[in-house]
Amino acid sequence: MSPAVTAALAVLSLCPLFAHCLVDNVNVIWYEKDSREPQYYYRSNQDVPDGLKATTKIIVNQRIARLQQYSYEGFDNLTELRIDFCKVKEIEPGAFDLLKPLETLTLCGNNIAEIDKGVFNNVQVQHLNLSKNYITYIHPQAFDNITSLQNIVLDYNQLKCWSSAWFRNTPLLLNLSFRHNLFEELPDNAFTNFRTEIKTNSSQLSLDFGYNRIHLIHPRAFKCVDKLDVLNLEYNKLLMLKVETFRNVTRIGHLILKGNPLTCFPKELLLVILAKVQYPAI
Repeated sequence: MSPAVTAALAVLSLCPLFAHCLVDNVNVIWYEKDSREPQYYYRSNQDVPDGLKATTKIIVNQRIARLQQYSYEGFDNLTELRIDFCKVKEIEPGAFDLLKPLETLTLCGNNIAEIDKGVFNNVQVQHLNLSKNYITYIHPQAFDNITSLQNIVLDYNQLKCWSSAWFRNTPLLLNLSFRHNLFEELPDNAFTNFRTEIKTNSSQLSLDFGYNRIHLIHPRAFKCVDKLDVLNLEYNKLLMLKVETFRNVTRIGHLILKGNPLTCFPKELLLVILAKVQYPAI
């Protein structure tokens, strides 16, 4: 880790008053500005050090089964919060009570099985990473009203069913990655909450469903999608695609279909795709 990076971040296991509901005994490592040597803290009943509150990045490295309610009041410079590989199983609503938006929130490599309503609703974060968990269920309203969200990663989970109700009022969300899940189909109006008229910028949607089990894409799955920057369907179970599938899409930057057992690819569909795809990778 370079001095330039360490000078700006704190690497820690949360101290009790910072997250008294998470762990009892912890070590804290944090870096003062322009300092190359870490300062070590053990805290039982003392306030959070000023240097820690001033940090821009927090990395939790303690085993935590349950994330409970916590307010990040006073962490005015915090932009990145990582709670990766900490054995997290449950997250209470209010666990991310932020007074200012985060750039990045990651909960990778934990034991999370469900994302319930209220955990992330109204949490202001730009990049949310929930990859490498055991997520099988996401409440239809679990990702509503995350108005700052631009990218979400749910790779390496166990999701089987796509919900068209997900991501209501997420006007900036344009990059979604669901690689290595268990999706079997994309339903009718799958992306109804990504209608062009409700997006606040003119960028194009990027969808990555590589390495799933998708064998069916409803002819109206992309009915509400105007432009796609990337549509990655590599290594799924698609035997055919219908002409209607991309009828309402005016442009696709990259279409990736490799690794599918496609046996039916109508000439009309090929002409439609070639007219719309900038970089086909069929």
